Amino acid sequence: MNGNIDWHEIRRKIFHILGGIVLATAIYYEILVAWMVLIIVGFGIILSVIYTLYDVPIINYFLNKFERKHLRKKFPGKGVIYLFLAVLFLMLMFEKNIVIAGILIWAFGDSLSAIVGKHYPNGTKHPLNDARIIEGTLAGIIVGGIAAAFFVNWIFAIIGATISMTIESLDWKIYRETFDDNFFVPIVGSFVIYFLTLVF
Repeated sequence: MNGNIDWHEIRRKIFHILGGIVLATAIYYEILVAWMVLIIVGFGIILSVIYTLYDVPIINYFLNKFERKHLRKKFPGKGVIYLFLAVLFLMLMFEKNIVIAGILIWAFGDSLSAIVGKHYPNGTKHPLNDARIIEGTLAGIIVGGIAAAFFVNWIFAIIGATISMTIESLDWKIYRETFDDNFFVPIVGSFVIYFLTLVF
């Protein structure tokens, strides 16, 4: 294990997991519905723009705690905005258990993958990405799949987690910008699960 523990990254990923659980719970009990998510996205975009122009203490506190440094001025709150965009899209497309499964694959899978990958640098090199280790991706698949299995067929959950976490490990880019995993991990996971329910 890497002796230099990145507490900032661990704090971010714990926040992801807790946020994912709260989000999934709110959707399950229909406390959070699509029009509310739309408002959250709009409000998030407004706050992001404001923060690029003015230093707002409250926003600054949360960004310092949970945002990666290179995004704080470039696109503050990017991860949260992209996550809620994904959730809005999924809520308009699928029934809530599939939406929740996708969110939990992201919350647990992406978080565990990052934590393991960050702190076990001498692990087995990922066959599809030399910058990653296979143990990180496997941890994400297992934990994300187990979390999603509480809401959908467990085989579908594992397959959904496997495909979404494998794609996440590729670090795809467009115009030199890496695809935001807060957006595509829950979407890919939910789409795979939905497709499997149609086929089987």
